[in-house]
Amino acid sequence: METGLDLSQLTKEVLVSSDIFGQFWNICIWDYNTGTNLHTYKNTNTISHGLAFIRDDYMLCAIHNKPYIMYWNLKGKSQQNKINTPGFINCLTVSNCGNYIAFGVEEKVFIYQSHSGKLVSMLTRHLQNLTCIKFSSNDNFLITASEDTTILVWDFHEVLTIEKEYLKPVQTWNNHSMRINDLFISPTSDRVVSASADQTCKFWNLDSDKPFSMDTVLFKTAPSRCILDNMETNLYVGLTNGLILRIPIKSIVNETNKMIDEDSNEMSFIGHKQKINCLSISLDDFTLASGSEDSSIRIWDTISRQCIKIVKHNGPVTNLEFKPRTFFFNDESFISAPLFSRYSNEKSNDNSISVVKNKQIYGLGLEDFLGNSSSKDICQEEYFELKCKYDNTKKINEKIYNYAVEKILNSS
Repeated sequence: METGLDLSQLTKEVLVSSDIFGQFWNICIWDYNTGTNLHTYKNTNTISHGLAFIRDDYMLCAIHNKPYIMYWNLKGKSQQNKINTPGFINCLTVSNCGNYIAFGVEEKVFIYQSHSGKLVSMLTRHLQNLTCIKFSSNDNFLITASEDTTILVWDFHEVLTIEKEYLKPVQTWNNHSMRINDLFISPTSDRVVSASADQTCKFWNLDSDKPFSMDTVLFKTAPSRCILDNMETNLYVGLTNGLILRIPIKSIVNETNKMIDEDSNEMSFIGHKQKINCLSISLDDFTLASGSEDSSIRIWDTISRQCIKIVKHNGPVTNLEFKPRTFFFNDESFISAPLFSRYSNEKSNDNSISVVKNKQIYGLGLEDFLGNSSSKDICQEEYFELKCKYDNTKKINEKIYNYAVEKILNSS
């Protein structure tokens, strides 16, 4: 039976990019096979590590030298809106569940609930400016990296539930000797890769039984970006001299301080003239995209290591991601839950949204975890179902407690 649906469009990917100048656009969507500009989101510019997505509903970007986050509703009109922040943002990320936004302002980490705008926690253990923030694949951990050479791993459950400003991280990785330039968190395992200005990439494990660096890879030039392919068989490293290296994982496993030969033609992607600012790989692992300080994006065939397309920008490229085409081009209409609805500024004419800026840490209730689903929208049925289960669980716990107390008193 014919459905009239082009299945190829469901799996087709597009390339999302940004540059620091933002002269003609802020974010641009590309057909990377042809280099065609498919759509643009204009005004302002985006910092490195400043692009994030709340599932397939919203696109967020941190603005260079501006105290706010710009966002677009991907399921409605592409009108931009603002989320005011306590200061200039260094890096930005969103939890995989889409319920929390985390960003760094100087050495502090701020965590907000996305649909209510409530300040959940503020982490202040770093000593210098944040450079990168990432969530683990299951959102159990929040990993933060800084110019102070340390990587901190936070138990995100503790971050949400413990009302304490100076919460201690569950792991501290301080084997680097200079600033951390990039972090890569595996979406399928506990593996973490860090790239540092000390000319090393280090492999870590989120498993608490293996808290220290597993393997260290040395370079003659400092690495600026790192990424594993989806099968985790190759490590791609972008260097500050514009070179990109592909390193088979099996060649570095269980080897300490392995020096990589940057002149080897078997692993080099040669073409960029300046520092690599971003790397992204397609879902099938056959296409690699790189963005550089030389104001260009290069599309590479990972098997032959040949550059198959060059896309010019008007400034240094700051962010680059492969995303499903349906994120941006979908004929079906959906309703997205409002973002930061609790503190929306209804009287503002510039579409700005204010947030709480004090240091108070709020406790979370049931409605906080459900976001804005209690309103009369498409989530209403799911909300009442969860609320019913919650109420039943409370009653059961109360009966168990009363029974235990009675037994203890009678036995004594």
